[in-house]
Order: sequence, then C-alpha cells, then structure tokens
Amino acid sequence: MKTRRFFAHSRCRQGDTIILSRQQCHHLKDVLRLGIGDTVRCFSETGLESEARIASFADSGAFLTVIEDYSPSDTRLCPLILAQSLVKASKMDFIIQKAVELGCTEIIPFFSDHSIIQLDERRQESKQKRWYAIAVEAAKQCGRADLPVIHDCVPFARLVDMLKAYDITLFADPAGTTSDIRPLLKPGCTTAVAIGPEGGFSPAEKEAARQIPNCHTWTFNRNTARAETAAVAALSIIAYEYELISQC
Repeated sequence: MKTRRFFAHSRCRQGDTIILSRQQCHHLKDVLRLGIGDTVRCFSETGLESEARIASFADSGAFLTVIEDYSPSDTRLCPLILAQSLVKASKMDFIIQKAVELGCTEIIPFFSDHSIIQLDERRQESKQKRWYAIAVEAAKQCGRADLPVIHDCVPFARLVDMLKAYDITLFADPAGTTSDIRPLLKPGCTTAVAIGPEGGFSPAEKEAARQIPNCHTWTFNRNTARAETAAVAALSIIAYEYELISQC
C-alpha cells in the first residue's frame, strides 16, 4: 500500500498534536476516506518524520497525535543549489517541482538581462507562496522528509555574491569550456548550478561569472535547450555523478 504522507507546519515529536490544514483535512477525510484511529505519515521542514493517529476532525482542520517519530537516514551526497533565471509561470512551477524531486537543498530565482518576467513586490510574494506550496506537494510525492530553502528573487549582481559562498559553481552555457564535471565534484561540497533564461546569459553576465571563485562554464548538451529542460538535465547529471563518486 502506498504510504500516505502529509505536511505538518509544527514539529513531529512523539506525543505532540499535529494540526493539518482544511485542505489536507479534506484530502484525508473525503478523498482517502480515512477516519478517527487511522494512521498516516507526517513530515515537517526540519527533516523529521512521524507516524500519527487521527484524533479528531474540526472545521479548522484535522487533529493528529504523534505516536512515533524518527529521523530518516540522509542519503544526500552533497548540498545541491539551483540558481534559476525567472521564466514563465508554468515553466517555473515545473522547475520548482523537479528541483525538489531531484534533491535540491536551495533554489535561488533570479532576474537576468534576458529575463522576460519581471515581478513587483506583491507578485513576488504571491509567487513565493505558490512555489512553497508546490515544493510541499513535490516532497510529499517523492518521499523527502525536508523542504529546500526557496530564496526571494534576486538581481543577477546579488546572485553573483551569493554564489561566492558555495564550493563549486557550474554556470550552464552552450559555449562553456567544461564538459566533464566529475573531476570537479567532491563529496560534501556545496554545488551550485546556474541556469539562464530562454535567451541565455548576456555577455556582461558571463564576464561577471568569471569573478566567482571555483566557477566553471559548463556545457552538457550540443543543442540549445529550453530553460526547464536545462534545469532538469543539469540537476540529474550532477546527482548521477555524485552517486557514481559515492560508489568508488
């Protein structure tokens, strides 16, 4: 039987009471047809999972009692950061979802010279809430016990400063000078990959990237890929390479 997993905004320690939202309560009660006394799995942002028993239903949501908590073994081989230039809404939603499934620990949306999408403060707040909800659903589906940090959208200059904090930065560019990244990757290193918009990075942005320590322009496909394709391909390659390294 498929494990039924729900997201808890509160901690999931044994004896605690978890309150699920009305939306999750509807799914629990009306879709899955679960009732008082049934058990489900819950997880929170902290990476803690628990088995919880349904105690009661109310207009505000469902109340569950944690009967056992545990910390899943962390199989992540390295912190993986996706810096993604803003693209159209449905494509960005897809990228967030797949980044969660592929194990990203941080997602940094950014504005670039060729970005078509621009967000004011109100729209940015709305996008953040939507991306957070997508991340929660993706984590529930793929079995993750934690959520990635989704940063506020930043200008490219700010992104450059942020990337300097990571051990390795891979700057996706069809004209890049690096194709084999395995010699660059080390277990435990924070690895960031930057994906540009549909029009690619501008010459000024490529020049700025050269100022980032341990930054490598990376080409992994002869063809020009869409932004969402490039993001999924890049993350998959990095995850695969780290998996091979771990087996050596």
